[in-house]
Amino acid sequence: MLATAAYNAGARNVRRWLPAAGTVPADLWIETVPFRETRDYLQRVLTYTVIYEQRLGREPVPLLQRMPPIPGTGTITAHQNADASGKPG
Repeated sequence: MLATAAYNAGARNVRRWLPAAGTVPADLWIETVPFRETRDYLQRVLTYTVIYEQRLGREPVPLLQRMPPIPGTGTITAHQNADASGKPG
């Protein structure tokens, strides 16, 4: 979810949208993304991923597996917090 959101809105924005502490279910986090375009994009990517899996004859991945909880800034590792260039954020 975070990489998909960062692709659409930029890593810097996504880092600002992370919860301050703990974790948040991915579906709730998506609904709180302040950019409507990014919220819609995330929902479309999830929808079309399921459709493409079916068309390719693959076993569908459960949404809970596809959408792990979003970690808060206090729980995210430096590797997870790296931007596209690989530099820690």
